[in-house]
Amino acid sequence: QWKNNISTASNIRKGNFGEIASDAFLAEKNFQPLHTRLESIDAATRQGIDGVFKRGDEYFIVEAKYKGTATLSTLSDGTKQMSDAWINGNNRLADAVGPVVLQDINAVGYRRLLAEVSPDGSVVYKELDANANVIGIFNP
Repeated sequence: QWKNNISTASNIRKGNFGEIASDAFLAEKNFQPLHTRLESIDAATRQGIDGVFKRGDEYFIVEAKYKGTATLSTLSDGTKQMSDAWINGNNRLADAVGPVVLQDINAVGYRRLLAEVSPDGSVVYKELDANANVIGIFNP
């Protein structure tokens, strides 16, 4: 029921809505979530990586943004959110998946996805390069 009025919700609710919608969509497409999934639209805001998934032999780092109001941020040190420097900095990836999965991700690599979530819950995934620049559309 909250999906119908998400456009007037707080930024925290919009962010949580984006994470939940993106997680659900990827899980339906047989992506295995490796992170702690957000359960409630009213959960406290979280810092760090929104999602880490595995499908087949590939890993995916996902950042969900509510379309139109949220963009990738740049930290005070100049590090852009979803760049390799951001993903690997401050133990973000290790905190999201733990040491065993981190070792495998470091061995095989990962793809970076920006999930843009619309008010109706639809999601467009954009693939990012190592500097967090959009390089194309990703169709799960």
